[in-house]
Amino acid sequence: MSDDLEIEYKASPVRKGIWAILFAGVLGVAGYSLWKAYRLEKASHLDKIVTRSQAPEIPAGKAKPRSKPVPETQPSKPTEKNVEQPVESQALVPPESLADSDQWLREQLPAVNPHPEFVHWINTESDLIRKTVLLVNEVAHGKVPRKQFMFWAPKTPFPVKEKAKGQYVMDPAGYHRYDRLAEAVNAIDEEGLVKLYRLIKPLVDEAFAEFTKPGQAFETTLIQGIEHLLKTPHIQGKVILLKPSVMYKFADPSLENLSRAQKQLLRMGPVNSAMIKHKLGLIRGLLLGQPEAGA
Repeated sequence: MSDDLEIEYKASPVRKGIWAILFAGVLGVAGYSLWKAYRLEKASHLDKIVTRSQAPEIPAGKAKPRSKPVPETQPSKPTEKNVEQPVESQALVPPESLADSDQWLREQLPAVNPHPEFVHWINTESDLIRKTVLLVNEVAHGKVPRKQFMFWAPKTPFPVKEKAKGQYVMDPAGYHRYDRLAEAVNAIDEEGLVKLYRLIKPLVDEAFAEFTKPGQAFETTLIQGIEHLLKTPHIQGKVILLKPSVMYKFADPSLENLSRAQKQLLRMGPVNSAMIKHKLGLIRGLLLGQPEAGA
């Protein structure tokens, strides 16, 4: 008797295909499961190796030491040694007497007026305070002390141009004879000059008292002299002159009646005279607005 199964198996090729597919599926699932388990085991093994290489083993019963906190660095406080102390400026000590004043002035005045003509003058003259006081007193009285200040006098004669018979005009070229004097006056540091004057004022008053009447104050005379020159009229254009004798005179009576000091300022020309008057005005303002030391 034949086997019924064998007969059925042979008789059904469709079933053979189904069983083949199922068998292949079982093999595939089993193979995938084995491959996945292998990968997981390998990954776990690698993790252990990495962990061991990164963290050293700590013996049982010993706690992992805690890291100490790093204290914040505070900026170092300055000490007396490394703090730079301000340097106290030494007060300028005035000369003790008129006899000691020339050298002292030669050292201090160039900072007040660095003009080379002025510096040359203070280095070649003596009795600087006495001569300056004399100049101020003479100008305040409308005079010109030529003999005491020949250094500033022009080396060339006073130039004129003849306009008509008996009439002349001042030659503008002659104004330049006073350029160096005007430039030297304009170079004065008026604030520094007044401060220096305040410092040596006792010696200035001493020199002033040598040839003036008792009770006269030098500073009052100084301001009078400045204001006297500031009243000199400002003239532009041609200035008519007459020559009735050896000396020239201004044809305009209002100009001729000016003091010798004011007429001398006119002969310097409009530019130089304006420059000098401007500087004198600044000095006057400081003298009137700055109280004396100890007042």
